[in-house]
Amino acid sequence: MKGLCGLLVLLCLLCGCQGEEQPDGNLVVTNYTDNSISCITVTRQGAEVASSEGPLGDTQMCWFTIEPEEDCAYGLSFLDSQGEEHGWELVDSFSEEETVFLAVRYENGNWMLGHDT
Repeated sequence: MKGLCGLLVLLCLLCGCQGEEQPDGNLVVTNYTDNSISCITVTRQGAEVASSEGPLGDTQMCWFTIEPEEDCAYGLSFLDSQGEEHGWELVDSFSEEETVFLAVRYENGNWMLGHDT
């Protein structure tokens, strides 16, 4: 039983997603919908640079560490609870001191991604 609990804790730490703990990273994605999302993937120049498989529920956040770069073009995608993929292309500046906060919302039948304020 202890081994199973240890494995579950390890899986949670590896996925990068947590409930309400302080984020650690320079890209934070928060799900503000009643629908869970999963398989959150960050890409740069067509290559995957970070991902999280675990489901992210309402007001849960997931954080990633992206290599510092000014005016970095990147993509962010996820699967909704129906298994449909949604993705966006964004441009932000990443550094070790600045964090980019993104918000996932679902309104009027549309998924939206924008900067979290």
